[in-house]
Parts: sequence; C-alpha cells; structure tokens
Amino acid sequence: MGETTFQPFAINTFSGRGKKLLTLTPIHHVNPHHVQSHFRDGKFISGYWRDGDGNTKVNTYRGYYAKNPGASPISFFVGGR
Repeated sequence: MGETTFQPFAINTFSGRGKKLLTLTPIHHVNPHHVQSHFRDGKFISGYWRDGDGNTKVNTYRGYYAKNPGASPISFFVGGR
C-alpha cells in the first residue's frame, strides 16, 4: 500500500510506445493517540491528542497515514509493451 508520488514516462524513441513508471512511497496507518508532555531540545511540550487532522483541540478517531521511517520510494513500470 502506498501513495503515488511521481509518475514520469519511459518512452521507446524508436517505436513511440512507452511504459508508465509508477512510484510508490511505503506508508502505514497511525491510530489516534495521546502524546504525553515531554521536553524536546530543552523546551517543554504540553501533552496533546494526535489524530492527523491538524487540530489538536478537535479529537477525531480516524487516524492518518504516514511515510514509513527510512523508507525509499519504490518505482516500477506498468502497462505498455
């Protein structure tokens, strides 16, 4: 499962036919959760609800998709001859 990030075309200049290059970024679903208060780089961060909607004051329960840590995009050709 992944999100489409870039779709260039590889074209055979002799025949004029090409194959579509599909690039996927590996992702995973993150369930909504509470983040405890903590210190980051010497600064105090208050606890908050992380649910992916961008508003920590509104608690949704859908979660969100995030790129896998350290993941590289995966490219492959589809279709064409």
